[in-house]
Amino acid sequence: MSVTFLLARSRKAATLIWNSGQRSTTGKWQCSECRRAGRALGQQRRGYSEDRESPAGNRSTFQRDDVQEEDFHESQGAQYQVPGNSPRADGTDGQSPPTESSVAEARRTFWQNELKPRNRQILDSESRGSDETDEERDKLWEQFDGMDGGSSASDNPNSSRQERRRTTDLKDSVHKEDLSAALLDLDADAVAQCLLTAIRLNDLDFVRDIPKTTFSEIIRCLDARHFVAELGNIHVDLSTVAASSMNVAPMREVAFEYASVLRQVLAIRRAAGIGGTLADSRTLLRCARDLGNRKMAELIWSDLMSQRLTPDIQCYNYYMSATVWNGMHLAGFRQKVRVIPFFQMARKSGEYKDRRYKDYSVGENGVLESTMRIFNEMVARNIAADEESFRILIVAAAREGDMKTVKAILKRVWSIDVDVILASGDTPETLPKPMPTNSPLYPQSTLLFTIAHAFGINNDVSAAIRLVDFVARHYRLQISKDVWGQLFEWTFVLSIRRRGTSTNDGSREGQITSDSVQKLWQTMTGPPYFVKPTMGMYNYMIKSLFLRQMSGRIADLLNDEVRGLYAQQRKQTRFLFSSLKHSITSKDKAMGFRRRRWELQDLVGQRNNFWIRRWIRLLLGSFNHTYRLINIKEQYARSLPRLLWNWRALVPTNVRYETPTGLVQLEFRSEQELIDAGLANYASKLRMRKMLEPTARVVGESWTQRTPHLTRRLAEATGVQYVPQTHTDVVNRRGSRKTKVRRPLDV
Repeated sequence: MSVTFLLARSRKAATLIWNSGQRSTTGKWQCSECRRAGRALGQQRRGYSEDRESPAGNRSTFQRDDVQEEDFHESQGAQYQVPGNSPRADGTDGQSPPTESSVAEARRTFWQNELKPRNRQILDSESRGSDETDEERDKLWEQFDGMDGGSSASDNPNSSRQERRRTTDLKDSVHKEDLSAALLDLDADAVAQCLLTAIRLNDLDFVRDIPKTTFSEIIRCLDARHFVAELGNIHVDLSTVAASSMNVAPMREVAFEYASVLRQVLAIRRAAGIGGTLADSRTLLRCARDLGNRKMAELIWSDLMSQRLTPDIQCYNYYMSATVWNGMHLAGFRQKVRVIPFFQMARKSGEYKDRRYKDYSVGENGVLESTMRIFNEMVARNIAADEESFRILIVAAAREGDMKTVKAILKRVWSIDVDVILASGDTPETLPKPMPTNSPLYPQSTLLFTIAHAFGINNDVSAAIRLVDFVARHYRLQISKDVWGQLFEWTFVLSIRRRGTSTNDGSREGQITSDSVQKLWQTMTGPPYFVKPTMGMYNYMIKSLFLRQMSGRIADLLNDEVRGLYAQQRKQTRFLFSSLKHSITSKDKAMGFRRRRWELQDLVGQRNNFWIRRWIRLLLGSFNHTYRLINIKEQYARSLPRLLWNWRALVPTNVRYETPTGLVQLEFRSEQELIDAGLANYASKLRMRKMLEPTARVVGESWTQRTPHLTRRLAEATGVQYVPQTHTDVVNRRGSRKTKVRRPLDV
């Protein structure tokens, strides 16, 4: 009997891990986190995929909520007429009403005869690029990491798919007048086009004739702040799956393409025998810091030293900051830097070295040791450290859990005795050191972020909150939203109840009560701060409410505050899009800048759509558990259909949830409506791509506006061969490949 029981249990466990048959996860391993998420949502059916081009999938925020099939018909003119459904001259319908098969056949004929030839080139190019696997993209970074300052294979424009595409967009010749006009207009893309054209043509004479002062202007024009800084800040909140579902380039690809442009520019300058200036090196080091690229900073620093230039305090700060914040834009960065035994073991050099943690290594040649080596070199050159230098040291020490060093720096530089402040509060003995506001050591608001980050990653968010408040009051500093976001994030992380294997890896260190998130929310949104929460803060708040079984509060947030902020951001996106259209029509020189502003705001909107779909699924999943119903009041059960209708563009196709009195099942759109809306969305993106042709860029063209493609559902409906595009599609297509199950990192 016992053997039979064990075999049954083993068979059941194997079924849970490996899904076979006709289920949606055929041939894929499922981690424990995915299984827990599936059980939490119960029988809730999503009815859409994350990368579907439909109202329930990924929409651009400038599009209308009510995408109708008539919009698609009108956009195509008389070419798309459904047989038997043409209106008569007298206003009546045709004799034979359309059937489902006739509509599908007409749609299939239209897409095969009209759009398919026009997009064959696009589909062919995508098919050639669809075989690029995750390992091949990792090689891009490995090529950059393996550079030793000389010319490498990656310097060739044909070394990557992005550079091959970029080469086809370059001019056949380059003139000084074009470069001068681009610099005068501060058009970074036009400057890059001139230089890359010279590189492709191997025109060293053109490069030699560029004066040093002009080359300095070129470097400043190609600053990362003009290309990837704001985009990187948005990507911090995006996981790899989210970026893939939005059809946008992951940050590692963005950073590599931008860094390759800088690398080629510097290589051709060296080949032409033109030396750099200290200002150029300072700008390039700032670019490395903004990219979070330590290797790039080391190469620039080596080049600076080889030219016998004397670095200043700003150069040292940028170099140290690039070392500390290496890989900051990559997915999962914020959770990997948390100081717990499991992460520290993976980040140490030696036997347990984990490649995923190589950017945050500790111990020998770790973050702190490397930063201190640079700092000691700076002191040896008799360069006095400033406020930024000590902030970087605080972060470096905090990454290794060396809080004694953190407290020592705060006490020695600003007389902030952390232990006394936490023990006794505000007393005459705890007052910080007074100093003139023009002192290089006078604290800035960035010091508040450093304190919040240092104590947050070391599982002491209560100390972080008290110290931020103390320093802000005594130095009269404004607590920015970034500081509040850092405090709110680590409050959420430390408030989660840890179960299973998380109880043995140190994740419970610094654990606080589950209502701490709501208490901090009330503090920052109330007097005297009156902070307006961001969508990222709402993301943590709603997940915390879900874990606390407070479904009613989630419904209130989605009905009121989230809806208002969402509408405001959509309005801003529409305004920027209207401004972009006007610039393209009038051929304004600022249309490139306006396109960049619109793309960033549109990416924010896509991220919001991704989050709101998740929040709605959490809300519906919370209604599917009987033990949660005791906390759900009757008015929420009655108002839930209206909430779903208000968010109808983002809710699943089929919704099913329980109430105290029964079961409710809703269908928001039929299969035919999904296909029609998806085709309309695809046609709209093709028109958008054509409209943006006058603003095409040499660098960053596909970072946020990638080539649209038909999903599997739409391809089957129109009779077009399906071409997988995303990493997920490529992996799913390979039935023989097994994905290694890895333990979830943190949240």
